[in-house]
Amino acid sequence: GPGGGPRKILGGFRVLVEAVDDKYNAQDALRACNAAAKTAFLIIGGAGTDQIQACAQSQVLRRGNVPYLSSGVTESGLGNLPNYFAGSMTYKQQSPLVIRAAKEKGHMNKKWAIVITGTPNFADARDSMAAELIKNGAKGKSGAFNKNNDIILTEKAPRDCLTVGNQLRSGGYEVVYFLGQPLFFGQCVNQYPT
Repeated sequence: GPGGGPRKILGGFRVLVEAVDDKYNAQDALRACNAAAKTAFLIIGGAGTDQIQACAQSQVLRRGNVPYLSSGVTESGLGNLPNYFAGSMTYKQQSPLVIRAAKEKGHMNKKWAIVITGTPNFADARDSMAAELIKNGAKGKSGAFNKNNDIILTEKAPRDCLTVGNQLRSGGYEVVYFLGQPLFFGQCVNQYPT
């Protein structure tokens, strides 16, 4: 229909699904969520930890009792919000499961790197994954995995993967835990093939 996506009839209710571009930054995401809160029954955040956190913490959504649902990303600043709901485990909660799967596939005896966006909202994911790697005896570029040497921080939306690719090659890394912007991930996979 006009002004949004197709209208669906669900249980006698008309549902209008509308996608809004948050421009991959928290300020625009908050503006979009606040504007949508005027008419929306429910807002769903698709991706971007800073954007998800900004919308989840919106006073406009809270005052209007508008539920906000997103994937479980960061835990930072999201506890005890009455209208925020995570649809999956946070990255911090997923870390032990990632390592368990890596053990089952025989990847723990390889050199590991963490490539992660340097946003403070990924600190819980970064610290959790590093702790799991250390606890489980993972290797880094020079011996045991070291959170000071084997973590590569990136910008929120890097333009290319050349620097990261060079760091991965020079470190001889064989397994990379990557958490960042999806387009950037695709670029890195193309530049640093297995």
